[in-house]
Amino acid sequence: QGAASVKVALAEAERKSSKSDRIRMELDAAEREVKVLADELQNARHDLRMQAQTALDLRKRSEEQSTLFQSERAKLERDVAAAREIQQNNAGNIVHLKHDAEEMRARANQHKKEADTLHKHQEEMERQIRTLEQQLLESRSRGETLRDQMRRNEEEKDE
Repeated sequence: QGAASVKVALAEAERKSSKSDRIRMELDAAEREVKVLADELQNARHDLRMQAQTALDLRKRSEEQSTLFQSERAKLERDVAAAREIQQNNAGNIVHLKHDAEEMRARANQHKKEADTLHKHQEEMERQIRTLEQQLLESRSRGETLRDQMRRNEEEKDE
């Protein structure tokens, strides 16, 4: 009877050890997943910083060009007025100056559209970062749950 009791106890200890090993493997996998997600999050943050800097640079360049274009437009409008006063008969020059002003306005609008597109991309990256952060929190929570379960198993095994 003592040998049977020892065999039962040995079988129970092996079962708990096997269960503990499985939990350790799951915990290791969860920790690797947390590491991968943390690396992805860090890369996404870096990309976002780089894109934000690029967007700021483009916005600054766009604003500078817009200011330049506004100044040039004001100059062109003054030139148009002078041309009208001096050369009432030179309609071709006026049409040319208006065309230049329209091109500058179109370029300024294009730069604004590019800045808006970069801003939308930045918002999408921020949304992706929030998703990755949520996944990281969930993975960490799973890891904590597995650690708790492993501790309980160890305690049961010790008893």
